[in-house]
Amino acid sequence: MDNPTVHLLGVASGLGANNQDCGQGPVVLEKDEQFLAGLPVHWVWENMIYPPEGQYSRLASLGPIADIAHRVAYEVNDFVHNHQKFAVIGGDHSIAVGTWSGFSHALRKEGAVGLIWVDAYLDSHTPSTTESGNVHGMPAAHLLGYGATALCSVLDAEPKIRPENICYIGVRTYEKGEHELLKRLNVKIFYMEEVQQRGIQAVMQDAIAHVSKNTVAYGISIDLDGLDSNPAPREADSNKGGINSKEFIESLALLKQDSKMLGVEIVEFNPKADKDSKTKKTIREILKALFVVKAK
Repeated sequence: MDNPTVHLLGVASGLGANNQDCGQGPVVLEKDEQFLAGLPVHWVWENMIYPPEGQYSRLASLGPIADIAHRVAYEVNDFVHNHQKFAVIGGDHSIAVGTWSGFSHALRKEGAVGLIWVDAYLDSHTPSTTESGNVHGMPAAHLLGYGATALCSVLDAEPKIRPENICYIGVRTYEKGEHELLKRLNVKIFYMEEVQQRGIQAVMQDAIAHVSKNTVAYGISIDLDGLDSNPAPREADSNKGGINSKEFIESLALLKQDSKMLGVEIVEFNPKADKDSKTKKTIREILKALFVVKAK
């Protein structure tokens, strides 16, 4: 198998987060000529999506975030229709509404899609349950069809992911409202305790089996605050006890071998807090693990 062409989409938005510095993450990566240098893959930066101009805060950002979601969704929809491997680089995790809406819409006539969600958090609040008002804590709920109409109806009005086709890996922080929703929907969650007990390799194998069972394709959404190498999580100490980055990256070989895995989303990279480029190197290694089939 030859190394693929991978289409990169940057989403330079931090509107959904309390600290919006992560909006500069994809911009920094695109400008860094050494970021993907030496990896034997044809990397193509297709576009950089920026938020609408203006000052927004908390739930007032729902409209602009919906606008971003539509633009991201159209791009991803085209990637999938054209049978192109893709990587969406954020930005905060609210961009996931666009990424996986476009993914789902492109394949809706063929069947359901699956999603592995790697995160310290559940990101399954709705505007009525959120305690913070930050939209990056809501994307999964909206993909499941719960929450604000503007975010639930990107490209089409159908839920983008069925509850039985999504699973979480590495969750260690959650709040009542979002947890109750996912429990009621019987969504599969591999909490951090299970990852520590069984190892990420075994958990990843189970996650792939889960999201592949009744789907035509799947993707993976990686919030960097789920890994122990990220120095800039949402909370000052929330990276303590995260998934071991080295072991996580090794586990991604399981996805690279699977033709049903079509794309990845990587979010919450804050370059201002990236000491010694540690997180940037982690992102590079994630992309390498997922897309480099054979080294030169």
